[in-house]
Amino acid sequence: MSTSSKKYTLATFSFFLLFSATSSCTSNTPISTQSSQEITSISQLPSAGFSSQTFVFNTHSDDQEAFLTSSDYQQWLINHEVHGQGSNDRPKPVSLTWNDVSDHYRITLSKNADYSNPIVYEVSRDKVDIHNLEINTPYHVKLEYGESGIEENMITVQCCAPRILYITGVNNFRDEGGYPLENGKFTKQGLIYRAARPNSISQKGMNVLYEELKLKTEIDLQTIGEVGEEGFTRLTKLNYQFCPMSGVVNDSENDDSVRKVFSIFSNQENYPIYFHCAIGTDRTGYIGFLLNALLGVSYDYCLKDYLLSNFAPIGGQRSLKDINYYLDPLLACEGNTLQEKCESYLMERYQIPLTQIEAIRSIMIQD
Repeated sequence: MSTSSKKYTLATFSFFLLFSATSSCTSNTPISTQSSQEITSISQLPSAGFSSQTFVFNTHSDDQEAFLTSSDYQQWLINHEVHGQGSNDRPKPVSLTWNDVSDHYRITLSKNADYSNPIVYEVSRDKVDIHNLEINTPYHVKLEYGESGIEENMITVQCCAPRILYITGVNNFRDEGGYPLENGKFTKQGLIYRAARPNSISQKGMNVLYEELKLKTEIDLQTIGEVGEEGFTRLTKLNYQFCPMSGVVNDSENDDSVRKVFSIFSNQENYPIYFHCAIGTDRTGYIGFLLNALLGVSYDYCLKDYLLSNFAPIGGQRSLKDINYYLDPLLACEGNTLQEKCESYLMERYQIPLTQIEAIRSIMIQD
């Protein structure tokens, strides 16, 4: 059928819920029980029949979701033989499809009703796969086609933290935000990311880091022997910070680097930040644990964030036994909660000033 003969006013924009598994996380957002929803163009429907609908996706894989919602998460890894040898660290996409009524489509997404700070896709088919949307966050989505075809809706990714990202050429990539806190607040998404090193990142992956995530700072925890020379990075548009750490993460030789990392975290001008070691598991896991504990993330979520690296190709399984040597001295510190103990640990062990700790919390915790 030629473009001229297609009936734009009768077009439909269908969001097929390819991933309708219901998350066990609590949420006030209703989940559609239908496998698909077809929305006739705005000109054919009352506004309430279109704009009030929200479509919900879960971008965790079934195994990722099962692990993150398990009460015995370490045993779950053992039972399901998830041991750091595969490449199961990718999220599922949000897949949008619609009736084919044109040769070209423009899909615009934004967290804002005026579509400011948009994410834009241009496609010539009736489908688009979207990655890396923030979790539990409503997005406005607009489909444009032909001379004047415009249809709008809302979509939400509803799943437990963490937000897992797909960056081609980089493994083990996830957001350190989005976690619930005991006071009912959440840590902010889109500010600090953890992952493996970007040595094999593709140009497409770089574009996502620069244009969608809008990264400003890279913190490299690798040693001089691993990077070859100080200042080595493929991400030349970022502010590169070299903070080398040895494998025994709480060894005194790493103290200066830990202090530098938290100093970087305390400066709003450095955000958004991406920190990594080689495989994004041990040194990265240590910094991630300290950061989340300091912000008030629960003990279980802190442990799950560490163990989640078993879904990535890290060369072998990680268990809680691998981090007891640094957990024990932290948990022995003064304080009634994990957050208080971590604050004491950072101030006493690393001489990180309270002003920096308060600055990090101010930056990373939702108002």
